[in-house]
Amino acid sequence: MRAPANLEARGCGLSVPPHRITAADITRLITDPDLAAAARAVAAEMAAMPGPGDIASRLADLARHGS
Repeated sequence: MRAPANLEARGCGLSVPPHRITAADITRLITDPDLAAAARAVAAEMAAMPGPGDIASRLADLARHGS
C-alpha cells in the first residue's frame, strides 16, 4: 500500500494526486480535528517504537547470544 493510502486508511491524511489537490483539501488538512487527532495517535505510536540504535543493539545481542 502506498504511503498516502496508509495515511488515509489511518484517518490522519488524505490521498489526493498532486495534480488534483484543491484549496479545500489543504484547508481540511489544517483544520479537521479528526485528522489532527488521528495524526497525534500515529505520532504517539511512532514515538513509542524503538529507534534504530535500540534495534541495532538488540540484533547484536541476538547475534551474540541467540534468542
